[in-house]
Amino acid sequence: MKIRKHLSLIFIIIILIVAAYFSLQFYYLKFVYNVDVHVDVRHLTDFGETIIITASPTEDYLEYENIRIGNFFEDFDARYIGDNVNRIYVNEASSANFWFGVSEYLPINLRESFILLAEEFETNVDHRMILERYNINNDLELINLVVNAEKSNIFTPIRQMRERYILHTFAEIVLSQIQNIALVEGSYNGVMNTISYGKELNIFKNDRVYFFTFLNLEYFNNNKIQEIINTIIINGR
Repeated sequence: MKIRKHLSLIFIIIILIVAAYFSLQFYYLKFVYNVDVHVDVRHLTDFGETIIITASPTEDYLEYENIRIGNFFEDFDARYIGDNVNRIYVNEASSANFWFGVSEYLPINLRESFILLAEEFETNVDHRMILERYNINNDLELINLVVNAEKSNIFTPIRQMRERYILHTFAEIVLSQIQNIALVEGSYNGVMNTISYGKELNIFKNDRVYFFTFLNLEYFNNNKIQEIINTIIINGR
């Protein structure tokens, strides 16, 4: 009888532990790390287009630090010159904007945006650790990680649930803004992001990011952008 009572007690304890575990799992799944995935970003893993930068020297340049770019902006007003950041040019008549500059990191760079997202959401997770754990070295690898992140269920370990929450939130907030990514080759290597309000060219050289942003795609059509970026000169550092 004592053995049977002990077995019954052990069985009840096991049931309580299992119930407590799944109750905790359910709580985290529904109330802590719950995110509805509404955006499909699988298309971003396919670089369907390659943009070739072919050096085309011109005599009239805009200059900033070690960057030179053809001056196609005579009818633009210079609005801002930042410390180690960029220059912004605005055309009031067409509502077109152009800015360019250099940074050790670029806020719109996906890996940096992923890290900065931790400051907006208190997930108690260092986003850099996720990048290191999965050996994420560039934006394409990060996109692939996000795309392949499955939706959590009650059997998902809490740590993995938390990581998937972060990845899905990143897709909703950041990746949903990007319509297309094209590789850039030729005189320089980088990527061209097409976003809802324009195009962003990021050139990677000597551990720095050189960025060129074109807002208003009616004014900056593909041919005009190609003509402008062909004049880019980045001197060595």
